[in-house]
Amino acid sequence: MDQDYRKQISQSFLNGMLKVIVLYQASVGPVYGGRLRNDLRAQGYEISPGSLYPLLHSLEQSDLLKSRLKVYKGRMRKYYEITVCGKTCLDEMRTQVGDIVREYSLKLRPRPKAPRQRITKSFKTL
Repeated sequence: MDQDYRKQISQSFLNGMLKVIVLYQASVGPVYGGRLRNDLRAQGYEISPGSLYPLLHSLEQSDLLKSRLKVYKGRMRKYYEITVCGKTCLDEMRTQVGDIVREYSLKLRPRPKAPRQRITKSFKTL
């Protein structure tokens, strides 16, 4: 398989999961970009503001998030909250991801190589 294609599949998967993670974070309570970046970084995901903010805007344009401006320490900060459509989408994604994990977790797990054993006992005939 072409290395670029593997990278494309991986990137596409991670982008989809990132949207689910953002929806989940917004379902817990209002979030803003800087906090999301820090939360994602703590989970091992590094995302630039140039990638995060367009993602937030696309989720908002899709009516999965809504935003409101609030002054914090003299600066305007945009907070994102999940919408009813966003909650429905998140619930559907939870179900789908759970189904996929259950279905494929054993199938995708590398099989351990069992040592070959010699049969030393003879079979008894009935």
